[in-house]
Amino acid sequence: NAVDPLAWLADTLARIPDYKITKVDDLLPWRWNG
Repeated sequence: NAVDPLAWLADTLARIPDYKITKVDDLLPWRWNG
């Protein structure tokens, strides 16, 4: 995939505390829109 791993990880870690558990699959690399 064309996802920058560092950008994805930084964004995901920043979002996790406020993210709904039912939508956590949106943070997977192949579904991430940055």
